[in-house]
Amino acid sequence: DTGSTLNIENLLAIYPIPGEQLDLGSITSQWNGAPLGDIAVNIDIKHSPDALKTAAGEQAAKAGYELLVNPVDLSLSFTYQDQTVAPDQLTGYAPRYIALPEGIDPNKITTGVVVNPDGTVFHVPTVVTQINNRYFALINDLRSQGSYSVIWDPQDFDDVKGHWAQESVNNIAARLQLEGTGNNTFSPSRNINRSEFAAIVASGLGLMRQGVTESPYGDVASTIWYHDAVTIASEFGIIKGYDDDSFRGEQQITREQGIAMIARAYNLIAPQIALSESEISQILAPYGDSAKFSGYARESAALLIKDGILQGMDGQHLNPQATMTRAETAALMERLLKETKLID
Repeated sequence: DTGSTLNIENLLAIYPIPGEQLDLGSITSQWNGAPLGDIAVNIDIKHSPDALKTAAGEQAAKAGYELLVNPVDLSLSFTYQDQTVAPDQLTGYAPRYIALPEGIDPNKITTGVVVNPDGTVFHVPTVVTQINNRYFALINDLRSQGSYSVIWDPQDFDDVKGHWAQESVNNIAARLQLEGTGNNTFSPSRNINRSEFAAIVASGLGLMRQGVTESPYGDVASTIWYHDAVTIASEFGIIKGYDDDSFRGEQQITREQGIAMIARAYNLIAPQIALSESEISQILAPYGDSAKFSGYARESAALLIKDGILQGMDGQHLNPQATMTRAETAALMERLLKETKLID
């Protein structure tokens, strides 16, 4: 309530208690409204078990990235009258800092990751920062706990050399561990479909997890490669299906559809104040084809333009009805994460 900050730290990590991102009402309701002062908060920072360290190393060798930090476990739980519960998720992104071993070049850090029980990893938005004389991977996550590490996995696709989105594509692909389209290519000008877009957004926001339940869409089988990403992006309200409960993952998306989804992702990271119709009209006015936006996408476009996430094409055009490309998606995702300071 006072807005104070309490950091729990040791040589492995710093875990600021995420007070503003805790649903205290939900916590107390588990004990019939027990007084907050009687509930203990437990924070633990420790080396992950050797079995996880081994599994993570094996997965890194198999996938071709370098695991720079032995996994570190961060956990948060609450105890009342000898009963302990742990929240699965926070109400917003909260920081945690993983210490980088001495001697590591801070410029050779691709991203922080959450390490799964089988040693595989998922990207979590990360910035390298210095505190006193030590470097840390500042990870922002919606999880209340997990096993974290840091990887080095640079990408340099042959077919984006000299492309306007070269830096964005290589940066996002390295962070998300996205596969290209074969033979070290990314196919930046290829149109993106709904399933690929969902995968980029869910991975970019650090939402991916294992053990995802059945998809709400009848045409998204549990065995299809994009099942987890689509299900998770739907849970967070970033993507929506059709009235017949289908998702249509192979359908290409238009720029206005992609813009609307990026705007929903923006609102998840940092809830936005709604724009008035006059503000929307004023922001869109300089663009000659702004009248081609569907009603549902106008505010999304104006919001992203206002904050520098969406940029015009060929001067003063937004091409809302054109199909979106893989390069445009990577650039939008990178600008979103940079604008919200989740990456640098």
